[in-house]
Amino acid sequence: MTKPTCFLPFPSPCRKARFIARHKRFTVETTASDGPDQGKELLAHTNNTGTMLGLLRPGSTALLSPAANPKRKLKYTLEALELNGVSVGVNTLTPNRMLYLAWQTGSIPELAEYTEFRKEAKVGQSRLDALLTGPHGELWVECKNVTMVEDDVACFPDAVTERGQKHLRELMTLAETGARVALFFLIQRPDGKCFGPADVVDPAYAELFMKRSTVVLKSGRTSPMLTQTASGSANASKWCARDLPAHRRDSHQLFLGHGQTGRVPADIAGFYRSSAAASAWQSCSGIKEA
Repeated sequence: MTKPTCFLPFPSPCRKARFIARHKRFTVETTASDGPDQGKELLAHTNNTGTMLGLLRPGSTALLSPAANPKRKLKYTLEALELNGVSVGVNTLTPNRMLYLAWQTGSIPELAEYTEFRKEAKVGQSRLDALLTGPHGELWVECKNVTMVEDDVACFPDAVTERGQKHLRELMTLAETGARVALFFLIQRPDGKCFGPADVVDPAYAELFMKRSTVVLKSGRTSPMLTQTASGSANASKWCARDLPAHRRDSHQLFLGHGQTGRVPADIAGFYRSSAAASAWQSCSGIKEA
């Protein structure tokens, strides 16, 4: 039986540019790499509030998408930056869109029992990215975008995130009431071989994460907090042992597939740490089992 596959295309038409600098947090300066305005300045909006640590290198290739609103002051949105030949997606709306599309297409089996998907659901003093509901209850989900890889480890966050800490506490509070909660990390680059919280960048976030987050067991049973991670590396189905408490090092983590080159395939691959890498990413064609 063919596994469900979905693609999340970049808005069209995208264009390439050379990154120059970041200004005032939400604006990036680039120069057009092609077209009649080649070499001229292009200002683009970035919704990424993180530092994009290691990615903002003058002269690197940037992928820009056109603004949905033609009247917007900044006519382009920064979608991705190239680093050492690797395309890194930096649009922080992509994880939310990916989760919704994966739910629609049935790409995540754990979400199959939920029949409704509400975006930006309010809980306490926060809004979480999604609330899924169905006959058997509800699931609260917070999505995060991962752009940093250090020593083959995909890490989050890339800056101290008080907002991220707040979301974790909200999830922990919900879990203590018996609600099902989940974290969804989309690793928008294919060179991370495992995932772990960036304790060097934000020790408080890492401590909260390791205190209460749990992983999907191979049996399919879940503990109060479920962590889903999406990644482009065929070997990215592993937690780094150094990032896990000893009693969790034999647990299993479920991963999604991630692609680049203009599309993001979301195809559940059923990666488990106890088995060899089960899948390999193929450009614009989704995940295929090896």
